[in-house]
Amino acid sequence: MLATMRPFLNIILRTMGQLPLAVLQLLGTAIGWLMTLLPTRRAGRVGVNLRLCLPDLSDAERRRLGRQALINLGRTTLETPRLWFGPTQQVKQLFREVLNEELFEQAKAAAARRKTGVIVLSPHLNWEVAVLYLGLQGPSTFLYKPQNPNVEALVRAGRGRFGTRFVHAIPGNVREQLQERLANGHTVLMLPDQDPPRERGVFAPFFGVAAHSPSIVGRLIEHSQAPVVLLQVERLGLGRGFKLRFLPAPAGIDSRHKETSVAAVNQAMETCIRYALPQYMWNVPRFRRRPPGEDKVYSV
Repeated sequence: MLATMRPFLNIILRTMGQLPLAVLQLLGTAIGWLMTLLPTRRAGRVGVNLRLCLPDLSDAERRRLGRQALINLGRTTLETPRLWFGPTQQVKQLFREVLNEELFEQAKAAAARRKTGVIVLSPHLNWEVAVLYLGLQGPSTFLYKPQNPNVEALVRAGRGRFGTRFVHAIPGNVREQLQERLANGHTVLMLPDQDPPRERGVFAPFFGVAAHSPSIVGRLIEHSQAPVVLLQVERLGLGRGFKLRFLPAPAGIDSRHKETSVAAVNQAMETCIRYALPQYMWNVPRFRRRPPGEDKVYSV
């Protein structure tokens, strides 16, 4: 079915990419509001995650934040065609402000001295913008989970429009591929705020809650000696574009003690997320796996 629809999907996405960003974000807002009215699995996960991660908020505050999160999810979905297929110069102009860019420049200089690349960590928070921005800064690689084969070519065309290359996050030689890219001077972008396969992660605090988290970052640092920086992206007002913010990696992220390194990675992601709580993808099933003896937190 999807295979026969692929040409139409291509036309639809590329046509949407020509619409003004504000129009797409308004449409996304409408879709987000609709999601707030429906008892979907996505909305349910948002509620569970906010209750676990932000227990100090009142129920009313969490409901309001949950609505904002779903609205921003709608905006993220509808603005993506503009980022992928919009006019090149206009898309570049969406990177309105870059804060602390010197941290990235310092990391690149350190990486050059060590004959390696830079590891950039970012949460599921407007990450499509991070992919495109880093593609403009030089050789870059993005680690992500592969899509349906019928849409994979579109995904690669959009995310790779400024030269970014890819490694698929599937069991196999993922770390070896990333190490090779780092050895070739690539900036490697990773989104480590997710639940990896059981044998590839450990439990570490995420907003104070035990979360099964990937251990690959620490292993990459150990084998490549690559410097690490954080990149946080925040959506500005309708049609105004995005603000990017580089942040230093926390202490312990390069520890050879797996639990220490993973805890530092989670701390880094929490720091990024707190800059724009309503724009984070709170629907991600971050706590799908639980430590031995703990009950599941998601009903579906």
